[in-house]
Amino acid sequence: MESNEKLREISSLLERKLSDLNEGVDRWSNVQRSLQDAGTNLGDQSEALNQTLEELSPT
Repeated sequence: MESNEKLREISSLLERKLSDLNEGVDRWSNVQRSLQDAGTNLGDQSEALNQTLEELSPT
């Protein structure tokens, strides 16, 4: 019986670790998405700034 209890304890610990890992992966995915959005935003702002600078520059 004692070995069954140990196996259940190990199984429970592994389940918790897997759950923690999945949570970490979800968080990392959210971070990547946020960084991608920020990069897209910066790209758009850069294009707008370049357009404005072209319009303001003497020809």
